[in-house]
Amino acid sequence: MSKIQLPPKKDTEETKDNSNLKKISERKIQEIINKGGSPITREPADDKIKNFNLLVLESDLSIIGKLCDQRPKKPGRVIGFSKKDWLLEAVQEKIDREKRKYRL
Repeated sequence: MSKIQLPPKKDTEETKDNSNLKKISERKIQEIINKGGSPITREPADDKIKNFNLLVLESDLSIIGKLCDQRPKKPGRVIGFSKKDWLLEAVQEKIDREKRKYRL
């Protein structure tokens, strides 16, 4: 009659890691620590939103309102294109044109 035995124990992850650590000399560890790394790079801060009051003629504002109404509306969208969005888009288009013109 044969005896039933458990399979041999496998090395656990901890013993594998410990055996790898023992193979590295203390001198090499110190070399890596003293070598250092690259300095961190600072990312530029995000632009902050600033408030700006704008005086616009009533006639120009009514034209802007009519232009906003002419914009195609997205399906299911209740709110139309706002005058504020239109003005911001116009300013951005002007900035883009001037940047190309003056190669900024």
